[in-house]
Amino acid sequence: FDGTSGVQIVFNGKVILGTRARKTRTKSFQSFSSINYPYLAVIQDGHIIQYIN
Repeated sequence: FDGTSGVQIVFNGKVILGTRARKTRTKSFQSFSSINYPYLAVIQDGHIIQYIN
């Protein structure tokens, strides 16, 4: 994202703040989850839909 800083994980169409990301499954495309924090954004049809600025 423009204007953001820090570590972010993009996995299976979801953008997760790095400090809130946890690996919750080992054999799934939904391997990472955001713990006690909303997703920063999602990617749909090649477009970023930003939830948190």
